Amino acid sequence: MLSAFLGLFFIIFGNYLPKVSPNHVVGIRLPWTLKNTENWRKTHRFAGWIFFISGIALLLTSYWEMYWTVISVTIIVILLPTCYSYLLSKKGY
Repeated sequence: MLSAFLGLFFIIFGNYLPKVSPNHVVGIRLPWTLKNTENWRKTHRFAGWIFFISGIALLLTSYWEMYWTVISVTIIVILLPTCYSYLLSKKGY
């Protein structure tokens, strides 16, 4: 059940995330995303896809209730957008 609910949350949040404007409440609030609106936009667009794809993966594997998939997908959802945003900031965004 946990992976199915988390998968649905990731799908919904992944669709909502690219539409979020820069703020200090919702979104990937890293120092470099808050400084640059282009970094914020690109990071959230990328993260939206990652969240959506991860949500589909969690829904597809929810029948088997493999907890390692929930943990590994959650780590991927955190690390990929963070690293992407950091690389963008190093490029000048």
